[in-house]
Amino acid sequence: MNNVEFIKIDLNNLETIRITRSYIGQNHSDINAIINNAGISGDMSKSSSDFTVEELKEATDVNFFGDFEIIKSFTPILATNNGKILNLTINENPNSFFYPFT
Repeated sequence: MNNVEFIKIDLNNLETIRITRSYIGQNHSDINAIINNAGISGDMSKSSSDFTVEELKEATDVNFFGDFEIIKSFTPILATNNGKILNLTINENPNSFFYPFT
């Protein structure tokens, strides 16, 4: 895996996406894949009616708007290289509602 570089981006801080986009453009303009494994699930033990608006906003900011910024920021570079973005989502704490490893 000599051609792989792992870069941490904080989806709560959109400036980190912009900084990374600039870094990739300057140092890896031939990039052809991005693997996005970011996201938050919130408290999966709660029922949907027990979430607060603040919790839902936080999840939406990260899981929707953060992913949108990744796609928007990196599509121009990836399109030039016929590249792809792979978005992954796996809850790190499986429960009775979501247990992907069965």
